[in-house]
Amino acid sequence: MRRLVWRGILRARGRSALIMAMIGLPVLVFTALLTGAATADVSALEGLRQRIGSADAALSATAHEGPVQQLDGHSYTGTGSTERAVWSEERLAALLPAGARHIPLYEGTGPVRLPGGLDIVEITEVDLRDPLAKGLRELRQGRLPATAGEVAATPALAERGASVGSTLVVPPDNRSFRVVGVVADPQRPALQELAALPGALLLNPPRGLDLGWLVDLPGGVGRAEIIQFNSHGLIVATRLLAEEEAPLLRSEEMAVGLGLAIFMIVLETALLAGPAFAIGLRRRRHELALVAAQGGSPRHLRAVVLAEGLILGGLASLLAAGLGVGLGIGGAHLAAGWRLSSIGPVEVPWVSVLGVAVLGVVSALVAALVPAVQAGRQEPARVLAGRAPEVRGKAGKPVLGALLIALGIGLTLLMAAGDGFDRELNVIAAAVLVVLGMIALLPRLIEWTGRPAARLPLPLRLPVRDAVRHRARTASAAAAVMAASSAALAFGIGYHSNFEDNRAAYWPGMPLGTVQIHARDADESAWAKVRSAAAQSLPGRPLIPGYDVMIGGEPYILSLDLQSLTRPGLHRSYGVFGGDVPIGGPELLRLIQGRDDPVAAAALAEGKAVVFDPGFAPGASRVRLAANNPFGGQGSRTREIEVPAVRAEAAAEHQGGAIVPRVALERAGFQVAERKLFTTGSPADELRLERAATAAGAAADVYVEAGYEDYLTPQLWVLFGAAGLLVLGGTLVATRLAAADLRPDQQVMAAIGASGGLRRLVLAGQAGYIALLGAVAGLLVAIVPGVALAWASTGRTRLGHGGLSVSDGSAGFTVAVPWGFSLGLVLGLPLLAALIAGLFTRRLRPGPPPRRLG
Repeated sequence: MRRLVWRGILRARGRSALIMAMIGLPVLVFTALLTGAATADVSALEGLRQRIGSADAALSATAHEGPVQQLDGHSYTGTGSTERAVWSEERLAALLPAGARHIPLYEGTGPVRLPGGLDIVEITEVDLRDPLAKGLRELRQGRLPATAGEVAATPALAERGASVGSTLVVPPDNRSFRVVGVVADPQRPALQELAALPGALLLNPPRGLDLGWLVDLPGGVGRAEIIQFNSHGLIVATRLLAEEEAPLLRSEEMAVGLGLAIFMIVLETALLAGPAFAIGLRRRRHELALVAAQGGSPRHLRAVVLAEGLILGGLASLLAAGLGVGLGIGGAHLAAGWRLSSIGPVEVPWVSVLGVAVLGVVSALVAALVPAVQAGRQEPARVLAGRAPEVRGKAGKPVLGALLIALGIGLTLLMAAGDGFDRELNVIAAAVLVVLGMIALLPRLIEWTGRPAARLPLPLRLPVRDAVRHRARTASAAAAVMAASSAALAFGIGYHSNFEDNRAAYWPGMPLGTVQIHARDADESAWAKVRSAAAQSLPGRPLIPGYDVMIGGEPYILSLDLQSLTRPGLHRSYGVFGGDVPIGGPELLRLIQGRDDPVAAAALAEGKAVVFDPGFAPGASRVRLAANNPFGGQGSRTREIEVPAVRAEAAAEHQGGAIVPRVALERAGFQVAERKLFTTGSPADELRLERAATAAGAAADVYVEAGYEDYLTPQLWVLFGAAGLLVLGGTLVATRLAAADLRPDQQVMAAIGASGGLRRLVLAGQAGYIALLGAVAGLLVAIVPGVALAWASTGRTRLGHGGLSVSDGSAGFTVAVPWGFSLGLVLGLPLLAALIAGLFTRRLRPGPPPRRLG
């Protein structure tokens, strides 16, 4: 049997390679994704060495003088005063036990002049020669800095001119530093960083979040030491916390996701490879009939076909898994080089990779199962006499398909109406029933599409007739296309609905093109530098002043919350996420409104707030404002006040927000200080202004109101690419298989004088028919899951740059269809598949027309 199987595989090398390609494609994709994700993912434990070197722990100062509650190695919540602690070597030494050792580790950003101009880079100040710092960075070239005038650059900066031996100039006082080495963070190959000794590069003396130490304790760092450090406002990075960091996904979510992945691998592989096994069976009927005539039982015939599936599936899965591992590692390094992600040590999840490979083999056996059953049922006498009936395939199971679709739709909507963060995943799982129901209906749909075939032109009539004649082969290929396109379309509808819902909830507090320059923590001297840098960078533009609320010398955020009058349960807040409600005078009011408004200007002069959001009732006369410290410590409780207010129209239709006069806040007992500038500009001004302020020796945040960020387009392109790969791959393979069945018709056409172009059009029609049928079926399948995903992801909580919108569900939900994306999948890909099939079809070898047998 083994010799018989191998002889059949080697005799039909093209078909065998085709089967292996279809089996291996899903295995390769999933293996590459798993390996790439595992390699790119830097866990807290894997990234620990680049944080603490060879020390027991790394300590970082926070903005709190008192205790903090550490959540993990990076984040915390503060419970103490926000008056920053004054840390000194003596204070830290008193906190450490006897025999402990520590060295400074300062991290921040700063300007540097490179051959291409001024830029802001990462800065790490630590003595890399110290044994505690071993492992923080890898020395690639030269040596480590030994004096205050020496620095080491990362490879990304070395490529920009900071090579060994070069001299760098650092503003604002234009100090010169000599590059003596190239050091690298292996987990961030694209990092642009300078390393120097402590106190050499950072613009300000290390304080706040820049301040840190590497410590080595005689007894190590345990739970008691972490609690002690937290009580003094220090957070700790150590192995104990890294080992305890919780996974991002819960076990039940991982189980559902794993089940969906298994389903997709088996389904796609079986649907793609099944027709190839069926065609192989037709070509080997005579050979199998001879085996049966010589005493072979139906069990032997089934074993031959299944053995072929096992061998081809095993070879394809092993080759695809190996190639997928290589592609995943290469893709992870490529993404890290493009600064899209970090990269950890090369990590191959062998258990998952082997599981995917095993699934590939199982899928091959599933794909070969139906042909194996058919092989065992064939009649050897009829086959040897050349009168084997053509297998047309059944018309599916329409009743079962309709029941599965109805059940899947109901379950999908039920999952969307549920609660919990995993409702989107439950929707996808429930939609599997809709996919299975459509697969059962596809043969009947193919039969229906064949009825008007007689009225089609010849290049379309022949493909449709052939597809109906071989319904089993056509249904498998169309189902593979349907599964891929339905998943992409459902996700596309869900993503686009969420995007449109968030964009509708986004109401900027300023007109588009407004530039805000903000130096929250600046003193008067630093603020003067910011003003000067802004005036020099934006000559000729008016700089309108804005103000910050100050309590006890600390800057506070001024926020405003309004309830929607048109959508019950909807609230729009301004100033919650760092963008304060602007405080200013008539010039700022004119900028926000885009015109002169005497009524609003008079109200502002009287000390009234001017509100532009339609959520402010026309008859209301007061608004409630809240002042919050951005760090939220115990010594900075929220203070709320009410001020008189009027409603006015803003410059743009969907612009909200408000403006508060400084006199209203001063009457309420607040202090105000000028810490903002407003003007008009473009996003190109943002980086230039930040660099100019940093070069002047001051820090400022620059924000340009450019509207809601378009994060959707890259996601849709990724979806389109993944779906396109499977749609085109499945379609072209099915067309290649159909070409074997169409060969008799092609030879007849050639014998009566049909041109080669006409024969190419026939195969192009075959590809277009399969892809279009699958894509349209995928669209029908995707409608309900797409709407369910939109229901599950909109109408609850939405976040925009200008504020937060929260809905309790009574405001309904948003459904939006990405028409360009959908038309590209449903119409564009079938046209592309037809074009590729027509252009790259091999020329038919001449031969006599087939002889019809009675």
